[in-house]
Amino acid sequence: MASGKNKMKKINMIVLLLLLWPLSSAGQESYQLGNGLTVILIPDNKVPLVTFQVWVRTGSIQELNYPGSGISHFVEHLLFTDTRKRTGLEIARFMKQQGCDMNGYTSFENTVYLFNLPSENLPSILPVAKEMIFEPAFKKEQVEKERSVILKEINMNVDDPNRLFSNLIFSESYEEAFYRYPVIGKRNSFERLTRDDIIRYYQNTYVPDNMALILSGDLSADIRDVIQKNFGALEKKFFRRPELVDEPVQIRFKEKTVYRNDVQQDRIALVWKTVDIRHKDLFSLDVLSMLLSTGRNSILNLALKEKLHYVNNVSTYSFTPVRRGIFTIEADLNPGISPIKVKNEILKILKDRETLITEENLDKIKLLALRNYYKNRETINSKASDIGLNWVSTGDIGFSEYYTDGLRSVTRTEIMNVIKKYFYNSNLTYIAFLKGTAPQQDNAPVPSPGRDQAEKHVLENRLKIVINENKDQPFIRLTLMCQAGLLYEPEDKKGISHFLSKLLISTTENLTKEALIGLIEEKGGTINAFSGNNSIGLNVEVFKENLPDALQVISETVLHPNFQPEEMEKYRTEILQEIKDNQEQIFGLGKEFLFREMYPGYDYAFQKTGTEESVRKITQEDIRKHFSLIIRPSNAVISISGDLNSDDMKKKLTASLGKWPDKKNPMIPPPFTEDQRNSAESEKNVDKEQSLILMAYYGISVFDPDRIKAELLWYMLNGQGSRIFTNLREKKELAYYAGFFPFHGLTTGLFVFYAGTIRDKLELARQGLLEEMNELIKKGVTKEELNAVKKEFIAEKMNTFQANEGIVSEYGLEYLFNDRIIGIQDYKNLVDQITLDQMNGFIKEYFSRPYRFVILKGR
Repeated sequence: MASGKNKMKKINMIVLLLLLWPLSSAGQESYQLGNGLTVILIPDNKVPLVTFQVWVRTGSIQELNYPGSGISHFVEHLLFTDTRKRTGLEIARFMKQQGCDMNGYTSFENTVYLFNLPSENLPSILPVAKEMIFEPAFKKEQVEKERSVILKEINMNVDDPNRLFSNLIFSESYEEAFYRYPVIGKRNSFERLTRDDIIRYYQNTYVPDNMALILSGDLSADIRDVIQKNFGALEKKFFRRPELVDEPVQIRFKEKTVYRNDVQQDRIALVWKTVDIRHKDLFSLDVLSMLLSTGRNSILNLALKEKLHYVNNVSTYSFTPVRRGIFTIEADLNPGISPIKVKNEILKILKDRETLITEENLDKIKLLALRNYYKNRETINSKASDIGLNWVSTGDIGFSEYYTDGLRSVTRTEIMNVIKKYFYNSNLTYIAFLKGTAPQQDNAPVPSPGRDQAEKHVLENRLKIVINENKDQPFIRLTLMCQAGLLYEPEDKKGISHFLSKLLISTTENLTKEALIGLIEEKGGTINAFSGNNSIGLNVEVFKENLPDALQVISETVLHPNFQPEEMEKYRTEILQEIKDNQEQIFGLGKEFLFREMYPGYDYAFQKTGTEESVRKITQEDIRKHFSLIIRPSNAVISISGDLNSDDMKKKLTASLGKWPDKKNPMIPPPFTEDQRNSAESEKNVDKEQSLILMAYYGISVFDPDRIKAELLWYMLNGQGSRIFTNLREKKELAYYAGFFPFHGLTTGLFVFYAGTIRDKLELARQGLLEEMNELIKKGVTKEELNAVKKEFIAEKMNTFQANEGIVSEYGLEYLFNDRIIGIQDYKNLVDQITLDQMNGFIKEYFSRPYRFVILKGR
């Protein structure tokens, strides 16, 4: 047996040889056809086989108009069915006869179609493969058949604890980016997809400029001519890359515990936000992952499994996609072991990194990492997949050379630095997935974060401010919000409030737009504007050291606006597209139709975005006048929460905004008189596969003291577990989706019930909704339903009040509309006071009135 010293010499020699080994890309070439289609050729004539792959830069994170729907995966399924010329069965038989194995998959960032076959048959299958990808039929019956198949897959995922745990990691770790949605989609969103949605999404994404053909293996000398013959005639189309949703920096420790009776294995995960694939820390994070869990002698395996016997398995992975990634440590716990004990031990190990990560084990891991990389490029298929991932993720098909160079150069110091840089508590999400049922906590005290410290004040210029001290994080969030919306807008300038909100982050008299944004974002902060039904405003979040910058930005916005014509035109184009996008969706069309019917001749007959005609009319002078009307102290609230001193904050706000001049004659929104005539029905035909029913009653305003009852009703009657969804969708199979939502206006609002169905079931679905309403009016809700929804409501409020974002929104809006602030304990007191009789009395009061059906009849 070799001595330890001689053994290390041998390892070092192997490492040196492998580190010097070149990554061969001889013969590999990439080019584009005239229509923009990328072609990548990887010759390898060792065996008479070829893999032909079609890569599309579209996956679940690009589903911006269909978030969480899984529409990319749906399209992938449908491309294996009929084309315009052949049936899916004919294609499958032909491919089998040619010895071609075909498959496909969808991920977060791409969709891939794979064809593996003898190289002599490539010219035969290329025309058929092109037909599959570029000439799908999307027949109605096949859409519904594949919908049924995918729904079964979704159901299987629900029954699979491993998949549930994996989905839980991403849904809890990501707050904004679409990595939080499962690639297959969420049932609610998936069921809403129509054939029109699928065709539109396909036409927008399956564009040559967004696709690549990758051929690897025994390629003929005339392969370029073969590719040109089959794909060169495809139409060149303009492709607009979507602006992906970015994940913000995590500012607080998060935790989530889920209990399930069918779970046989307690699991935990520790997740930290890290970097995207183009960041230099990619290599150190990958090597760290292997150091921690690859091999029996890895750091976590030795400590948690072999020494302490806490776990039966531990694994790590560094996920570095095209946007911000995550680093995850997962552990399967031995029976009787406390999840918290394992979590704390993992954190202790990371803290003791100096003694655990040595030059010796670093060399071993780098050797293993590079060996694995080369092993994974042994086949023509794996080579093509590697190049495809390079193309999708970075646009650089030679990224692998850069990656291996990066692995080779990782040092112990760099690994120490990434642990320090990313593995801190406020960047951590802790997830426990445990067997059993959640412990009962009915009598547990309900915390009221921020409520005891929150203070509201009114400055001399009538500006309302609410200040909350929250020392948990080193951030401060400020929100300026003003009453706004359709009721404040001239009849021929509808949508001007929404237009104005786009221009709040804009060039001022003293700062360019870039400089204004730079004051915040270049120092690790965030800034964004918003527009709701009844308000518009501005959010700014900064480290507490940068509070002066946040106050300067808000002061510049309200005191020195300067609406540049070129910026106006940019946002005008954006809003006009929003209006078109809304009209493409049947639910958007339905709401627009409903509001016109319920508010004839009144401001709410319009949508908040306005119309194409009204938006085109809005001038720079109109924006200035509307700004003067809306953005004024007596119509505004500044809501602040974070690591601050309340008295000091009040002084700073007085100094920066206390002299903001106010208008003496504010506009008073016009009242609305309800139409109390008999119930009515309106319908129209739409060029959609789906049909939609909306059933509306007049409701309440944001000022109404019964708003809490309306909120409870919303929680109770909406969602998959609600009685409406269960009866119409699951039991009677009359609708794809069904539910309820309230609209609270500055005057009379609406209560709306809805069901999406097909034309053949319209009348049955309409009768079904009526039956549900009659049952609700007659019998009301049960005590069990009310108690359950009270708990759900308070739990949701508790979740909202964990972070500064939720605190400033809750306090600010309530102060803006009702001149009060409400914390969790206040909500609990209000909810506890609502009796079953009061709740059912509320239901009878509003739902015994006349209603209106609005029906959109699809094809």
